[in-house]
Amino acid sequence: MMVHSPAELCSMDFYLTHFAMAKSTKIIRHFVCPRYMHNCDRFLLIAKGEFHIKKDDNVVIIARPGDLIYFPDGCSYIGDWQDGEIEYYITQFRLSDAVGVFSLADNICFVTHDKNNTALDICKKITTAWTGDEIAYKIKAHSLFLELLRYIAIRSYKSDIRHTQSDISAAILFLESNYISDVDASELAKMCGMCESKFRSRFHSYAGMPPISYRNFLRVKKAAELLSNGEYNVSETAFLTGFSDIAYFNRVFKKFFGKNPSDYKKD
Repeated sequence: MMVHSPAELCSMDFYLTHFAMAKSTKIIRHFVCPRYMHNCDRFLLIAKGEFHIKKDDNVVIIARPGDLIYFPDGCSYIGDWQDGEIEYYITQFRLSDAVGVFSLADNICFVTHDKNNTALDICKKITTAWTGDEIAYKIKAHSLFLELLRYIAIRSYKSDIRHTQSDISAAILFLESNYISDVDASELAKMCGMCESKFRSRFHSYAGMPPISYRNFLRVKKAAELLSNGEYNVSETAFLTGFSDIAYFNRVFKKFFGKNPSDYKKD
């Protein structure tokens, strides 16, 4: 069961309070990891070999090259490497939010398949930084780990949308990444291979609002973040989030947040 999915990290405020990185080619064919052997969460990325992970509930996860597996703090399992060459990367970390330490899941689980070796390349860079003697190597390693988290979060989110909203996923993902664009509903419908009326109906059932209203929601959601930081005034914020008409920006913002952007900035 997912507690905080990697996709949630796209918009969460969190802190990295522990970090370590290791690459290994050690061949320990069979071993038992008792509960609370490790006091942190871990990502396991398989570069070479096949690893069978038997969890407490006797479910077996078979991890092959490119597979990224998550291990929460305190989990136990039995691990078996199959015959052949072995190479893997272990990232140990602890994440906290304003409330306290949190885990991404309450049990061992598959996170993503690193099809294009993006995660592998990042792990190699982290390992080089973590084991090197560069000045401020920890900061560099931490920044690369955050890049790994970002990659995982985006992959996870896209995979979830494509799985649960397959027919309109192209439009959803386009809006999430390009909400400043002035795309209209007909263009979004074409992305999904639908007639506009069917697309509008289907999108409304997903988002509870028309596609352009959802785009505007994404814009003012970003605007609220910018206003909260206090670095931009209302007109600057409107421009940065795709609104050329301040009066229209004010109306849309109030619709979703129940107050004018100037009042939101004060609060």
